[in-house]
Amino acid sequence: IQQNNSHPIYNETRLSIISQYVFEKDLSFIVYSDDPGFPSAEWLRNAKASFGNKFLGIYYYDEPGGKQLDQANYPAFYYAKNFSDAAHRYVNTINWWLRSGPYSIDRTIGNKTGIQLFTSDYGLYWYDFQAGYDTVFAEYGWNSGWEDYSRQLNAALVRGAATAQNRDWGIMITWAYQQPPYIESGPDLYKDMISAYENGASYIIIFDSNRDWTEN
Repeated sequence: IQQNNSHPIYNETRLSIISQYVFEKDLSFIVYSDDPGFPSAEWLRNAKASFGNKFLGIYYYDEPGGKQLDQANYPAFYYAKNFSDAAHRYVNTINWWLRSGPYSIDRTIGNKTGIQLFTSDYGLYWYDFQAGYDTVFAEYGWNSGWEDYSRQLNAALVRGAATAQNRDWGIMITWAYQQPPYIESGPDLYKDMISAYENGASYIIIFDSNRDWTEN
């Protein structure tokens, strides 16, 4: 569930209504958040009690590894002495973000709340798991000309990191183009879903929003 708008909406009443609707349709759902205070600890307790295992958890913060590699807005850190220091800074900063809200994910003592944390990424999968994420979705996307190689590489990297650390993984199929229709053709989309399935993905997700998150 992502409350679509060009700006985030932090409205727990609306979130409860949407969640209840999804639950009554016998679907499972994940709630997106980029704010450690949303949803609140009270909402999370009520969701676990009301929706049981249909409430899968929180998709918290998007593409932390990609933002770090690209030095996009708000990376985990801006400089490091060496590779080891970079890994240490990344893991500890992301873990601090995960611990700063009601999720209380401390990689040294595990997940105290039982709220599963998800994200998608296009790099640093191993370190996302090290920081405390339970499930990471690698990304299939962009019409780059080397997409077949990219898909194999990213599936292998996230699967290996998840397997070694006893975590879950999946594939997020993202944009193929920067302009409408954004998403790839139906046959290509189906091919990517089959590829993710045959590689053993536990989740296959299609990101179908436009640039401003106002329509699919």
